[in-house]
Amino acid sequence: MGLFWLLSLGGIVMAYFNPRLYNFAPPLSLIASGVMLANRGGAPEELALTLVAFTALFAGSGYVLQSRCTDPRLWCSLAAVSSLLFYLIGYFNLHEQLPYLMAAHVWGGLAAIMAGVSVFTVEKLAREIPDGNEHKQFILSIYAALATAFISLCVAIELDKAFLPLAIAGEMAALAWINTRTDIVALRKLTAAMGCVFAYLISWQAIAAFSVIALGSTYDGTDMPMLTQPLVQLGLPSALFLLAAHFLRQKGDDKLSYIFEISAVMLFGAGAHFLSREVLHPGQNVLLMKDTFTERACMTDMMFVYAAFCLWTGKELLRKSFIFCGNFLAALAVFRLGFSDFLIQNPLFDSSQNVGTLFILNSLLLAYGVPVLLLHQIIKLLSDEKRDLWGQVIYGIMLTLAFTLVTLEVRQAFHGTDLASGITSNAEIYAYSFVWLLLGIGLLFMGTILHSKQVRVISLGIMILVVSKVFLYDASELTGLFRVASFLGLGLSLLGLSWFYTRFVVKDEGK
Repeated sequence: MGLFWLLSLGGIVMAYFNPRLYNFAPPLSLIASGVMLANRGGAPEELALTLVAFTALFAGSGYVLQSRCTDPRLWCSLAAVSSLLFYLIGYFNLHEQLPYLMAAHVWGGLAAIMAGVSVFTVEKLAREIPDGNEHKQFILSIYAALATAFISLCVAIELDKAFLPLAIAGEMAALAWINTRTDIVALRKLTAAMGCVFAYLISWQAIAAFSVIALGSTYDGTDMPMLTQPLVQLGLPSALFLLAAHFLRQKGDDKLSYIFEISAVMLFGAGAHFLSREVLHPGQNVLLMKDTFTERACMTDMMFVYAAFCLWTGKELLRKSFIFCGNFLAALAVFRLGFSDFLIQNPLFDSSQNVGTLFILNSLLLAYGVPVLLLHQIIKLLSDEKRDLWGQVIYGIMLTLAFTLVTLEVRQAFHGTDLASGITSNAEIYAYSFVWLLLGIGLLFMGTILHSKQVRVISLGIMILVVSKVFLYDASELTGLFRVASFLGLGLSLLGLSWFYTRFVVKDEGK
């Protein structure tokens, strides 16, 4: 190793005096040194001294020579890369080998010292190198990246791994703040790199969170601190992302600040969701708990409210990121409602879903009624383009929810909390026709008042459904006075509707 140290020194000297021919020698020597030292056996004390010697050679020569040549890019890169490389080799090979290197905070403290030296170097070179120097930004970027790397290593070594994403988010916000006070272009890229590291660290937890929120899945939460400690692990990173986006916008409102704002909104929403689960299930692992019908309905309504808030905020502050989040959250809430409460855990088919004992004022109103009102507000907050594109779909969803609500309320009136059990009586069969008819009439009046042809067409569709049910089903299933009442009520309703259409609808359209 001593001989190779001398050969590396010779390559550095030749590259300095004849860079055109020998610029390749220092990088190749550094790579070869790193490979040999990483796989070197023997006494740990000898490896430690060898690492110090090679660090002094490459990092020291790179730092000294960068100010003595016309093109300093090779030498500042050599100084930065060698410092980081030999530190990592030392940590992974020695931190459990030598007693004095196993003490607490040794490696974290060394990384902090190296980070401080790098920051001092950035400040010193920023003052000494003229602004007109074509290589100034490259040099400052290299040492800023080195400082960021050592700070990240210090955080990773000193903190429990559960808090590592939070620390990375804090470092990201700090870099964004420093970017507002310096002219180092690379800081913006380093901030983006920290955001990518944060995303990588939480990737599996993010997938688990999405499964729990959207699909109602359960997970063993032992390795998911972000989901079991939402206030600290999701709430604080959300604030730090929003703060970083604010700082980044001061030097340019680009895609990076847009992505950071979206990240902040999503992290806050996930934190609010899992914090709500903690409140509903105190002292329990919330990732292993299945929500009740009422809890699931409340959380879906909260998601609709949050979507409406994001749309309103984006509209007021002219922030497309918030508008995007509002649209996404509204779509996610609709998916959650359709997947859980219509397909998988519909109380009409799943007897374990307790909807409550009170008529009308029960959980059905939360699950299917409140979303109709919230979707109506969301439509009003959409842009004209989005309203034209998705308005018809949202109105269709609202109609489906309203129809489901009145139908299941009738079912609840006859069967109580368990809608999946019991025999359907003649009175219940007649009640469905009656409430569907009332729903159709109500939509007709609403469509006439609002001058909405779409709502009137929907009401007509419900009327056709009622007529079909009466003639094809009620006529065969109902007996006695229920059959008479069904046909009589339908006949009187159709006569009244005919008069109403002639008096108001056709007359208005003629005008």
